[in-house]
Amino acid sequence: MRDVGKRFGGLTALDGVELDVRAGAVVGLVGPNGSGKTTLLHAAAGLLSVDAGAIAVAGTPAGSRTARASSVLIPDEPTGFDQLSVMELVSLVHALWGAGDRATARAEVLVTAFGLDNLTFGVPEPATSMMMIAAGLIGVGTWKRYSSH
Repeated sequence: MRDVGKRFGGLTALDGVELDVRAGAVVGLVGPNGSGKTTLLHAAAGLLSVDAGAIAVAGTPAGSRTARASSVLIPDEPTGFDQLSVMELVSLVHALWGAGDRATARAEVLVTAFGLDNLTFGVPEPATSMMMIAAGLIGVGTWKRYSSH
Protein backbone atom coordinates (compact mmCIF):
# COMPACT_ATOMS: atom_id res chain seq x y z
CA MET A 1 0.00 0.00 0.00
CA ARG A 2 1.34 3.36 -0.97
CA ASP A 3 -0.09 6.65 0.31
CA VAL A 4 -3.63 5.21 0.51
CA GLY A 5 -6.44 7.63 1.27
CA LYS A 6 -10.21 7.25 1.57
CA ARG A 7 -12.87 9.78 2.48
CA PHE A 8 -16.56 9.37 3.18
CA GLY A 9 -18.00 12.85 2.66
CA GLY A 10 -16.25 15.06 5.19
CA LEU A 11 -14.80 12.14 7.14
CA THR A 12 -11.25 11.02 6.42
CA ALA A 13 -11.10 7.28 7.03
CA LEU A 14 -7.58 6.67 5.63
CA ASP A 15 -4.87 9.25 5.10
CA GLY A 16 -1.45 8.41 3.67
CA VAL A 17 -1.44 4.76 4.75
CA GLU A 18 1.76 2.86 3.91
CA LEU A 19 1.93 -0.89 4.48
CA ASP A 20 4.09 -3.74 3.19
CA VAL A 21 3.15 -7.35 3.99
CA ARG A 22 5.42 -10.26 3.15
CA ALA A 23 4.02 -13.26 1.26
CA GLY A 24 2.65 -15.84 3.68
CA ALA A 25 2.16 -13.37 6.52
CA VAL A 26 -1.01 -13.32 8.61
CA VAL A 27 -2.14 -9.76 9.35
CA GLY A 28 -4.59 -8.44 11.90
CA LEU A 29 -5.32 -4.79 12.60
CA VAL A 30 -5.86 -3.45 16.09
CA GLY A 31 -7.22 -0.02 16.93
CA PRO A 32 -10.18 1.85 18.34
CA ASN A 33 -13.58 1.90 16.66
CA GLY A 34 -13.62 4.30 13.73
CA SER A 35 -9.85 4.24 13.16
CA GLY A 36 -10.13 2.85 9.59
CA LYS A 37 -9.33 -0.84 10.16
CA THR A 38 -12.34 -2.18 8.27
CA THR A 39 -12.01 0.43 5.54
CA LEU A 40 -8.36 -0.55 5.00
CA LEU A 41 -9.12 -4.28 4.87
CA HIS A 42 -12.08 -3.78 2.52
CA ALA A 43 -9.89 -1.66 0.23
CA ALA A 44 -7.13 -4.31 0.27
CA ALA A 45 -9.73 -6.95 -0.62
CA GLY A 46 -10.95 -4.82 -3.52
CA LEU A 47 -14.39 -4.34 -1.98
CA LEU A 48 -13.92 -0.58 -1.68
CA SER A 49 -12.13 1.84 -3.99
CA VAL A 50 -9.62 4.30 -2.56
CA ASP A 51 -9.49 8.01 -3.32
CA ALA A 52 -5.70 8.25 -3.28
CA GLY A 53 -2.69 5.98 -3.51
CA ALA A 54 -2.46 2.40 -4.69
CA ILE A 55 -2.93 -1.07 -3.25
CA ALA A 56 -1.31 -4.15 -4.77
CA VAL A 57 -1.82 -7.71 -3.56
CA ALA A 58 0.52 -10.39 -4.94
CA GLY A 59 1.84 -7.75 -7.34
CA THR A 60 -1.57 -7.05 -8.87
CA PRO A 61 -4.24 -4.40 -8.15
CA ALA A 62 -6.43 -5.05 -5.11
CA GLY A 63 -9.62 -6.82 -6.14
CA SER A 64 -8.11 -8.44 -9.24
CA ARG A 65 -8.59 -12.16 -9.72
CA THR A 66 -4.96 -12.86 -8.77
CA ALA A 67 -5.20 -10.64 -5.68
CA ARG A 68 -8.43 -12.34 -4.52
CA ALA A 69 -6.89 -15.78 -5.05
CA SER A 70 -3.84 -14.79 -2.99
CA SER A 71 -5.60 -13.42 0.07
CA VAL A 72 -8.57 -13.91 2.34
CA LEU A 73 -10.66 -11.45 4.34
CA ILE A 74 -12.27 -12.94 7.45
CA PRO A 75 -15.09 -10.70 8.72
CA ASP A 76 -15.92 -10.17 12.40
CA GLU A 77 -19.30 -11.79 11.89
CA PRO A 78 -20.58 -13.90 8.99
CA THR A 79 -23.54 -11.59 8.36
CA GLY A 80 -26.02 -13.17 5.98
CA PHE A 81 -24.42 -16.59 6.18
CA ASP A 82 -25.69 -17.65 9.60
CA GLN A 83 -27.19 -20.94 8.43
CA LEU A 84 -24.41 -22.05 6.08
CA SER A 85 -22.02 -24.85 6.92
CA VAL A 86 -18.29 -24.31 6.46
CA MET A 87 -18.36 -26.35 3.25
CA GLU A 88 -21.36 -24.43 1.91
CA LEU A 89 -19.52 -21.14 2.48
CA VAL A 90 -16.31 -22.46 0.87
CA SER A 91 -18.34 -23.80 -2.09
CA LEU A 92 -20.04 -20.42 -2.50
CA VAL A 93 -16.72 -18.58 -2.52
CA HIS A 94 -15.23 -21.11 -4.94
CA ALA A 95 -18.23 -20.72 -7.28
CA LEU A 96 -18.05 -16.91 -7.17
CA TRP A 97 -14.31 -16.89 -7.86
CA GLY A 98 -14.35 -19.77 -10.35
CA ALA A 99 -12.02 -21.93 -8.27
CA GLY A 100 -12.92 -25.18 -10.04
CA ASP A 101 -14.00 -28.65 -8.96
CA ARG A 102 -10.54 -29.78 -7.81
CA ALA A 103 -10.34 -26.94 -5.28
CA THR A 104 -13.82 -27.69 -3.94
CA ALA A 105 -13.09 -31.42 -3.69
CA ARG A 106 -9.89 -30.69 -1.75
CA ALA A 107 -11.81 -28.33 0.55
CA GLU A 108 -14.28 -31.13 1.32
CA VAL A 109 -11.40 -33.34 2.45
CA LEU A 110 -10.03 -30.56 4.70
CA VAL A 111 -13.43 -29.71 6.19
CA THR A 112 -13.88 -33.37 7.16
CA ALA A 113 -10.30 -33.63 8.47
CA PHE A 114 -10.85 -30.58 10.72
CA GLY A 115 -14.19 -31.97 11.94
CA LEU A 116 -16.15 -29.00 10.61
CA ASP A 117 -18.57 -30.86 8.34
CA ASN A 118 -21.60 -30.76 10.65
CA LEU A 119 -21.30 -27.21 11.99
CA THR A 120 -23.16 -24.13 10.79
CA PHE A 121 -22.31 -20.49 11.40
CA GLY A 122 -25.25 -20.02 13.75
CA VAL A 123 -23.25 -21.50 16.66
CA PRO A 124 -22.14 -19.25 19.55
CA GLU A 125 -18.72 -17.57 19.77
CA PRO A 126 -15.86 -18.51 19.70
CA ALA A 127 -16.86 -21.39 17.41
CA THR A 128 -18.17 -19.00 14.74
CA SER A 129 -14.85 -17.13 14.62
CA MET A 130 -12.93 -20.39 14.42
CA MET A 131 -15.18 -21.55 11.58
CA MET A 132 -14.67 -18.28 9.65
CA ILE A 133 -10.90 -18.63 10.00
CA ALA A 134 -11.02 -22.28 8.91
CA ALA A 135 -13.26 -21.45 5.94
CA GLY A 136 -10.92 -18.66 4.92
CA LEU A 137 -7.81 -20.79 5.16
CA ILE A 138 -9.41 -23.76 3.41
CA GLY A 139 -10.82 -21.51 0.71
CA VAL A 140 -7.54 -19.76 -0.06
CA GLY A 141 -5.36 -22.83 0.35
CA THR A 142 -7.43 -24.93 -2.00
CA TRP A 143 -7.88 -22.14 -4.53
CA LYS A 144 -4.19 -21.51 -5.03
CA ARG A 145 -3.08 -25.12 -5.17
CA TYR A 146 -5.97 -26.86 -6.89
CA SER A 147 -7.58 -24.35 -9.21
CA SER A 148 -7.22 -24.57 -12.93
CA HIS A 149 -6.42 -20.81 -13.14
